[in-house]
Amino acid sequence: MNTRLRILNILFSFTVFLFSMYIAWLCNVKANFFYSFWYESLEISETIGKYSPNNKFKDGFELLSKKVHVDLFNGIVEAIHKKGEGLSQLEFENKKLDRKEKLLTKDEVIHLQDVANLIGFLKYVAYGCFLFGALILLFLYISKENLASIKYHIYGGIGVIALSVLVM
Repeated sequence: MNTRLRILNILFSFTVFLFSMYIAWLCNVKANFFYSFWYESLEISETIGKYSPNNKFKDGFELLSKKVHVDLFNGIVEAIHKKGEGLSQLEFENKKLDRKEKLLTKDEVIHLQDVANLIGFLKYVAYGCFLFGALILLFLYISKENLASIKYHIYGGIGVIALSVLVM
């Protein structure tokens, strides 16, 4: 395999990897990141019960039901996938004070807006990866070159993951 073909195969593996990561993210969004399952498995209600009473910004949050916690988490997920729209409007019923309270502080809204902006940017990166991968395949088809074996791409994927872990 010549150098040009190796580079094209590496680029193709990388674009497929990044696009696949975005698709996996979207699948998790649709499932609300399985928050309801993790709520039980990780005993999130106990953690909320332990730490929430010390949070001066979320008085009474520990008194909310699992359904409300799951719905609020879903509200955050939906808002960050709508360019941050609705983050500052998320509220919960404070049972201690019998009134509605904002879920997120100004700093939390700013942080989640940054997350929303990053996700919006990554969407275009994923689309670009899809397009670039398709162009690589088209080039290989036109030039009558073959894509490397799946084994080569799996090794490449493992290498990218290992490099990512090392960099972090």
